[in-house]
Amino acid sequence: HKRVGSPGGRVLSEDQFTCSICLEIFVEPVSTPCGHSFCKACLQGYWNHSKKFQCPMCKKTYSRRPEMSVNRVLAEICTQFQGLMTAGSPAGSPSRGGTLTSSSDTGHSSSQDTGEFAQPGEVPCDACIGRKLKAIKSCVNCPGSYCETHLRHHKKVKTSHRLIEPTLNLEEKICKKHERLLDAYCRTDHTCICTACSDATHKSHDVVSIDHEFKKKTSTLGKKRSELKHLIKERAKKLEEIKQSIKVIKASAQKELEESWQVYAELQRLVEQSQADLVELIATRQREAERHAQELARGLENELSHLRKRNSELETYAHTKDKVVFLQSLCSLSPGPEVTDWSTVSVNTDLYLGTIRSAVSSLVDKFQEELKRLYGKGEELRKVQNYASEVIMDPSTAQKHLVVSDDGQQVKYEEHKGSYSESAKRFSPALFVLSRE
Repeated sequence: HKRVGSPGGRVLSEDQFTCSICLEIFVEPVSTPCGHSFCKACLQGYWNHSKKFQCPMCKKTYSRRPEMSVNRVLAEICTQFQGLMTAGSPAGSPSRGGTLTSSSDTGHSSSQDTGEFAQPGEVPCDACIGRKLKAIKSCVNCPGSYCETHLRHHKKVKTSHRLIEPTLNLEEKICKKHERLLDAYCRTDHTCICTACSDATHKSHDVVSIDHEFKKKTSTLGKKRSELKHLIKERAKKLEEIKQSIKVIKASAQKELEESWQVYAELQRLVEQSQADLVELIATRQREAERHAQELARGLENELSHLRKRNSELETYAHTKDKVVFLQSLCSLSPGPEVTDWSTVSVNTDLYLGTIRSAVSSLVDKFQEELKRLYGKGEELRKVQNYASEVIMDPSTAQKHLVVSDDGQQVKYEEHKGSYSESAKRFSPALFVLSRE
């Protein structure tokens, strides 16, 4: 270290007046509340590039940015010390103090002329301002990480501090109680501890090295990740199946809707056609029945006219008192009109008995034919056929217009009532029949 003798005989060390950030003699020295001194420009630059306000030396953090005032006494001493250094230097040989450049002017201290800049993922120097150099050591006691230049100054000032390999997020890896590196793991309390913790509060606990636990947990994590990947793969596959099922459901629903529109349109057409046929049938029967009745009425009216005329003639003869005239008139009387036997003649008024039922039955047959045409080879019919069973119908339950075959497997509608006996089981008037089982 450079030492300079003062006029009073005292020996001053260069380290006493060196800023730990720029590693040069103080320029406008300021002090933090914790008592450490830095160049005003260096400390401002450090805080401008830091996410929090902390002392570059002891890492004490402040909630608000401390106010900085230049220490005039220290500044005067630094000026005198630099003058003594200049006076003791060879002529023309500039001292470090004479070539001092503020970090606010360059953005980096002169110490950053050596070393590599920290790349992403590497540990940066905590003392560098602006673009930081790569740290070569980390201090457990500070805690902090330093490049080669700042480490030299740190070793001069903090001779008893423990240095380790550069470590990211160092504060999280230091024991707050003992200021030691967390290098062990307590399985009992499930926490990282230092060696001092292991000997003190975790003495009877299951303690292993942090490397051993890291390897074990990494292996366990690898297995869990493998299991999760397998589960994710299965779930993704199942999700794809479900999504595909949703697509199939939508397509099937659309297909069913389209088919239902076709089916119901056809069924509606059949119903309308059946109704039109029924109306035409009723009208035809009405016309035929009316024509037949009118023909009978005209025949009766004609015969009735002749009978009345004959009756009028006979009435005239009946009032004749002259016997000769009466007898002669009867001899010349023409034969009477031919008389028809109307006692067996009648008009059938039950023209429409069973007409509607017959039309409905015919419509049902058409429905069944249409359904066979639409679904005879369809999937629905094949599904239903899986549950097919032999049904034997019970004639004692059949409605009187329904005729059950001898084997009980067929039934048909007949307009004339069948010769069924009365039974409490028999349906009336609904066209139903039950099976025996």
